[in-house]
Amino acid sequence: MTQFKALSFRQPWAELILQGRKTVDLRTYNTHHRGRILLHAAQTVEPDACRLHGIDPATVATGGFVGAVTVVDVVPLTEERYAATRDQHLAGRHFQPGMYGWVLADPV
Repeated sequence: MTQFKALSFRQPWAELILQGRKTVDLRTYNTHHRGRILLHAAQTVEPDACRLHGIDPATVATGGFVGAVTVVDVVPLTEERYAATRDQHLAGRHFQPGMYGWVLADPV
């Protein structure tokens, strides 16, 4: 039996990763995994975030696997690095110590 690693994302974040617009994901933990992971779209949709990024919250996929992406690196974030990569992680929340940026590539 083949096993895959997966991460679950609320929408619009899963869609933005698939579109290649979100290339850094913010997490509160590190991982040693490098390679493909499956993208799971959670049931939860953040309508305001969808509209902010030009995505119709009524039509995004939820509740299943929607694609895959490659984790190519994980970097600990400083407040400066967080600010410098805002256009890559697209997060509206504030920096918190202990954040990691999971660098993503090759979405399908």
